[in-house]
Amino acid sequence: MATYKIELNNRPIKGSKEHILMLRITLEKVHARMKLIHSVSPGQFNGKTKKGIYIRSNHSNHVKINKYLNKVIQDAKFAEEEIENRGKLVSASGIKEELVKPRSSSIYQFMEKQIDQLQKRGTIGTYKKYKVILRTLKDYSGETDLKFGHIDAKFLNDLQEWLLDQGKSQITVHGYLSKIRSVFNKAIGDDVIQLQESPFLTYKIKQGKPVKERLTIDEVEAISKLDLANKDRINDVRNAFLFSFYTAGMRISDILLLRWKNIQKGRLEF
Repeated sequence: MATYKIELNNRPIKGSKEHILMLRITLEKVHARMKLIHSVSPGQFNGKTKKGIYIRSNHSNHVKINKYLNKVIQDAKFAEEEIENRGKLVSASGIKEELVKPRSSSIYQFMEKQIDQLQKRGTIGTYKKYKVILRTLKDYSGETDLKFGHIDAKFLNDLQEWLLDQGKSQITVHGYLSKIRSVFNKAIGDDVIQLQESPFLTYKIKQGKPVKERLTIDEVEAISKLDLANKDRINDVRNAFLFSFYTAGMRISDILLLRWKNIQKGRLEF
């Protein structure tokens, strides 16, 4: 039977005093170590606990992390049993491999839940961006459901090429992939998937080079003087652009949420 121990990685995270927490699996004097999703400083760690309290109370998130660490050990024991039930040879590395297998969690369901929460909080800009990403994943994959484990480096590369073929710029593609990475990070933080399941541990998103052309003041004035009578929609767009220009570049997502109550004592607050 294997033994399980929570320990700190030997080296601190670069630029930090914190160390990544590790699960050490030992079977017949052979070890396998697995990185976990949390990190703490040595003074916050209690490696000699017999009650499952690995993180001391001087860490602001000690309750959640202790719960997570005890679940990791329980999952490892279940993984060991699962290997035995399949009649296979149990080893420390085999238990680790069983643990890091992609889970069957649906990225569609996870994103739909996040999108619903963003809408309820009134975070309209982010809400709309994530709706676009979800629709893009569905259009590209053609699947009625998509699991986190199905998204690997090849999937991301193929998705990138597909988006470019759709006429998207590299800057736009970078934004899409960055949002998908954010979804993975959120799922890791919520203990839906494990850190090792993220393809972004090794996959690097290609950064495009933005091309920005500036209007001259004469061109801005020409836009302001355009006769757009009977063209309500384009007139609204023109006015929103000018409003953004005169407020030093306010984002359109902020402009669309403005109400008269945002004007307080002659000042615009948002």
